[in-house]
Amino acid sequence: MLIARYILRKPIHEKAAKNRIFSAIDTAIETEGLKITLMLRLSPVIPFNALNYFMGITGVKLRDYIIGNVGMIPGTAVFVYFGTSISSLASLAGDDNDDSSKT
Repeated sequence: MLIARYILRKPIHEKAAKNRIFSAIDTAIETEGLKITLMLRLSPVIPFNALNYFMGITGVKLRDYIIGNVGMIPGTAVFVYFGTSISSLASLAGDDNDDSSKT
């Protein structure tokens, strides 16, 4: 995000400012940055790297962006839960195979 903010923002923003849609999105993110960042972080469809660069070229406040990253916690918890569940199932399946091969 910081790379996009301090290196890419000016040249991209000059070109994108001519686009009416980008200007409207930029204005919305500038005024409601925390809510928008939080909602976008909750979405499992949007890749985090792309979102980081996109937010960097918009006018979101750094404070709102950082606080909005809390939205990653629910998705991370779900991925951890599934990962441990799969690991537990794999270890149970592996234990059953080891017992049957001893007999």
